[in-house]
Amino acid sequence: MSSRERVMSSRPNNHFESTHTFVTCRQNGYLIKLGLCMLKSIPSAWREYRFRNRVATMGLLLGAPLVVVVSIAIKFWIPQYAETLFVGLMVIWAIFWGWSAFRVVRWPCPRCGKAWLANQEPVIGTQRACSNCGLSLYEAP
Repeated sequence: MSSRERVMSSRPNNHFESTHTFVTCRQNGYLIKLGLCMLKSIPSAWREYRFRNRVATMGLLLGAPLVVVVSIAIKFWIPQYAETLFVGLMVIWAIFWGWSAFRVVRWPCPRCGKAWLANQEPVIGTQRACSNCGLSLYEAP
C-alpha cells in the first residue's frame, strides 16, 4: 500500500470527497484564508505601481541567476560563443532591469501626478509617501 493510499484510507470519506468551502475572515485589514495572509484589495490607482514593482523585483531576483543558468546550458551546445553570449545576455538583462526599475521610480503619484518616489532615500522601515503631496503607499487618492 503506497503512502498516498494510506492517507486516503485513514481519512473519513466525507472529508476527502466533499467540496468544502473554506471560511474566510478579515482581521486587521488582512484576509485570512487557508492559513495564508493576503492583503485586502488595493485601490485601482495603485495597481499599475504594484505591477511595475513586481516586474522590477522579479527581474532583479530571477534575471541574473536565469542568465547564468542559460549561459551554462549554452556552453555545452555552442562552446566557442559561450562567453560572447553570456555578456550579451547580461547586457540584455541589465537593460531590461534598468528600464523596469526606472519605471517604478518614475511612476506618477495618483494624486498630484509628480514622480511618486522622487527625492526619497531608500531607508528600510520608513513609510513611503509622495514627496510632493504626502500620499502614502496604497492610500486612496
